[in-house]
Amino acid sequence: MRAFLSVTILLFTLIVVGCKSQGIDAPEAVVINGKVIYGPDGSPLRQTVIKRVSDGKTFLTDTLGNFHIETQTGDSLRFSYVGTIDKTLPILKNDTLITVELEPDIPGNDEYVYNNKYFGIFENRDDGSTLVISRTENGYNVSIKLFRLTEINDGFGKLKGGKLVFTGTDASGNPISGYITVSGDTAKLVFTDSTWEYLPDGTTYTFDRKHDVGSDFQKCYSTVDGMSMRIVSPEPIKNPIDSLIVEFTNSRNIDLTTGEWYRIDIQSTKGNWIQAPYSGKYLELKAKGTEVCFNDIGYVVRSDGMFKMTVKPWIYDFSDKSATYRLVKTFHYPPYPIQKSDTVYVEFQIR
Repeated sequence: MRAFLSVTILLFTLIVVGCKSQGIDAPEAVVINGKVIYGPDGSPLRQTVIKRVSDGKTFLTDTLGNFHIETQTGDSLRFSYVGTIDKTLPILKNDTLITVELEPDIPGNDEYVYNNKYFGIFENRDDGSTLVISRTENGYNVSIKLFRLTEINDGFGKLKGGKLVFTGTDASGNPISGYITVSGDTAKLVFTDSTWEYLPDGTTYTFDRKHDVGSDFQKCYSTVDGMSMRIVSPEPIKNPIDSLIVEFTNSRNIDLTTGEWYRIDIQSTKGNWIQAPYSGKYLELKAKGTEVCFNDIGYVVRSDGMFKMTVKPWIYDFSDKSATYRLVKTFHYPPYPIQKSDTVYVEFQIR
């Protein structure tokens, strides 16, 4: 009997201890209240994507960068925001109040990146002088013809500080340098290191981009230099317009983001810009209480990179073929979420 009781007590003790150990090892529910901030300046990051690794469910921070998530110890949360480096954090028992810093994602500079806005033929329409810029290995070919003055056919340039800095040979066979900036369809050429008396330092020329004969008229400009936009399809643009494929080029040293929002303007007879009239189809929908909404989503245009997106402008009326229209897009850049922005325009006509 004593032996039986001893064995019974031992088994009971093992069961209790085993159950207790199992209870300690089991994941515990944790409610996390946290905030996501931008590392360099501590500003809150709104609409940061947070993924709960265990089940893949995603959450978003609010306008102040705050979040509230129920999870378990041993799980992990992955934080992602445009233009920053993703971060994954394991969840511990005492992680009930956390602050997550996301650092900027700066692209490497180990590979030469071209900026397409510089490529092309530019001309001075007053005297016929030309500026031709093309691609070469790790740089740009620069050819300059100045009316009744000189030709520089051996220019080589590289991007430095937002400018295309070049070096060539003047008419006397001496080195000559300068820089080129391009804003929209206008190129500005400035000579900076010249020994030739006919081209002293500071001599400046302005050129306009030359478009192929018969191609659609397009003129691009922005509120701040560094972003350009062009319509790559269809060509030519004809009514009715099903869609426009738009290409953006970012020449800044930071990534920019853009969303789905756009607007179409029309130039009035007085020369000012007003919003284009809505199409009959959209007016019918508005009369029934239906409005067009744009998804709140961000697309990244990398530094010194390009990005294409499709715009379907069916809500506007393009029946006036004699008019000039323009597509309007906005861009945002860090530090987020202060929402510093730039607006870029591209003009076009209906053929």
